[in-house]
Amino acid sequence: MHFRDRVASKYWYDTIQNTRYGCLEGYRSGKTLVFRGVPYGKAERWSLPEYPDAWDGVRDATLSGPMGIHVNRDGVLTGVEDCLNMDIYRPDTQQTGRIRWISRSSLMQQTSSLSA
Repeated sequence: MHFRDRVASKYWYDTIQNTRYGCLEGYRSGKTLVFRGVPYGKAERWSLPEYPDAWDGVRDATLSGPMGIHVNRDGVLTGVEDCLNMDIYRPDTQQTGRIRWISRSSLMQQTSSLSA
């Protein structure tokens, strides 16, 4: 058993972080710590969301989770219902910052500039 399966780091700069549901292993991108595909809930069809299930060991947080159901550019319905996950980007410093939520499914146009 690898040490990461037994304990998460208590240091703010480590790519392995402990949460109330289990340990996450993200990655460092420059001066930013990145944790992708982090579950924040679970939902069954036609029911209210619940807290996510806890996990054992270290969960890989290097890839984004699945996107919600949507119609893609080709007019095809795609995605999954179990999409309650988020990507977390935080500075690699001890200073606390602000949290900003941007839902991936709310980006209706894929462009670098939007006119009002």
